[in-house]
Amino acid sequence: MGCGASAASEQPAARQTAAELPYWPLEAPDLSREVPPPQRLAKLLENRSYLEREEHVLNSFVVRCRETDENTDQAHDLLDHLALELASEQRIACAAFARFDKNRNGFLQVAEIEYMLDYLGFPHMPEDVTSFMSTIDREVTDGQISLEEFLQCVGRFGGTCKLFEMRRKQIQARGTDLAEKEEENKDHQRCELLACGLLEDEQASWQPLVSKADLTAAANMEPCQREAIRHVRHLARMNHEQALPLLTERFTHMGYTTSDMWMTLSWIRELAPVIIHVDLKTIAEFLRKDTHYRNQFETASSGGLLDTSVRDKWERSLFGAAYEGAEPFHRPKYGVLNVWNDPQGIYGCEQYGDSYLVLKDLRLRCTLAPQDSGGLPAQRLAVLDYCAHSLMEYTDAELQEMVGLARHGREKIGDSQVVCQAWGKYKEVQIHGEIDLSKHVERLVVPERHSDHAAEYDDLAKAKGWQITWAEEMERELEQKAGGAEMSREDFDNMLEKIADQGEAKEANLEAVPEAAKISDAPDEATQG
Repeated sequence: MGCGASAASEQPAARQTAAELPYWPLEAPDLSREVPPPQRLAKLLENRSYLEREEHVLNSFVVRCRETDENTDQAHDLLDHLALELASEQRIACAAFARFDKNRNGFLQVAEIEYMLDYLGFPHMPEDVTSFMSTIDREVTDGQISLEEFLQCVGRFGGTCKLFEMRRKQIQARGTDLAEKEEENKDHQRCELLACGLLEDEQASWQPLVSKADLTAAANMEPCQREAIRHVRHLARMNHEQALPLLTERFTHMGYTTSDMWMTLSWIRELAPVIIHVDLKTIAEFLRKDTHYRNQFETASSGGLLDTSVRDKWERSLFGAAYEGAEPFHRPKYGVLNVWNDPQGIYGCEQYGDSYLVLKDLRLRCTLAPQDSGGLPAQRLAVLDYCAHSLMEYTDAELQEMVGLARHGREKIGDSQVVCQAWGKYKEVQIHGEIDLSKHVERLVVPERHSDHAAEYDDLAKAKGWQITWAEEMERELEQKAGGAEMSREDFDNMLEKIADQGEAKEANLEAVPEAAKISDAPDEATQG
């Protein structure tokens, strides 16, 4: 089997809404307690023999359910929890399948598998794609992977968290804490994110790839901020889908594959740093004393145009009436997307300062512009997960510099000065909601020419809990790295062997479980009055 994509897999299809996807929305988990716990557990384990294996993230629930099946209330509580966790797992896995199913035909084909393996940090040469497909394509060996085959693969792998482990490591290397933590009510959070324009399948797609702090901050935005994000997401979703065929054609004409295009979009969505250029000579003391990074409506200062009436007009053009009458603190802040991973920051932003703050835990609260947003209409804005139309405004040189970074998740560096020649052509980010200097800044990057102020800047970073890096030192470190987190071919082969072994043992496991807890569908006689 070669790695050449079929014509169908080369052309992105128009995005279906969550309700239109054949595997979405998912059925609600069954929390009924009308049958005994062993029967409920046996039902949950149907077609999920992988839950019997210790390496699966939910195996502990199965073990505890069996240990407590005599204690009916406790067993039912555990089964409720297991059912809810399984529903969450399936929601994330289905969203992942939808992300990789680029032509929306309900199957993963060769080009899509190549992209998926590359994205997940797995080996992805033609022979790797062939090995993966021959291991997973078990229902009918038709050269494509169905949703059910994908779900079984994820289960045998140990769950979505383990599937995304390498990608999460790449993201964590940039300062994002993806560790599991206590979080607020999930249903409340889901509703608040819906109000921001994040559809349920989009939430599930983001969930394994952003921090809990990012999700919580997005859910807790002020009404004006939620409305601004919702307004832009609605437009960006449509414009992105309309631009995808054109972007695919452009990448092809430039000599790139569709996998290169998808990896570039993934680079922007999850890895490209969000930064704010600062002039430490003038604002270091303010940063030390203040709790938040503030906009010009609060500070009455700016590195660019200082006219709040003009800025107010621009923001109405960008975000509709969302910020009309809003408190200054609630208005957006402005930064730039370091799409070329330039350790020196972005050429053309020097007027704002030659040092910069690297931000974290706010990707869901960002909107994007292909240049300085002054006077732009909302139609030209994007969000991190819908930005194909924005990339259509990039020059060929800008795209070429970025594709080199996006391939294979490598920790490569780019040079913004090579491609960003005109003022205002940096890729602006509008950040909605607060930028708490103690929570949303990962590091301070300073050029070595300011080393005579090293003690002062070290003290500032220490006081705020930031890392501090000299730009030239960062450049040397990145140049020495061979690549980001990636799975070795030996580990990849071992993973496929383990998945294949589980597939062969599936029928035996399914036969063994019912024999151990074979229960009639009729009510238990002991429970009848």
